[in-house]
Amino acid sequence: MDIHRSHATPLPVERRRRRPARRLELSAPPPNARTATAMDDVQLAEQLVADVLELVDFGLVTPLSDPCGQARYAITEVGDPDD
Repeated sequence: MDIHRSHATPLPVERRRRRPARRLELSAPPPNARTATAMDDVQLAEQLVADVLELVDFGLVTPLSDPCGQARYAITEVGDPDD
């Protein structure tokens, strides 16, 4: 039984020209486009939390206890509509 392992010879990789790093001002605000996108994300997240809490208030969603301390929710079991 031959246990000799052959290794493929690595192919030459083209060298990419590296660009110099951009200078980043630590106290400068991020560009406007990125700020606007981040603010939209914050508003959407706040709206999502408000919607989930409203579903909890209506009894359609039930908060679950999570041993890791994270917020978990489940759809409330609805009884037979003929009751």
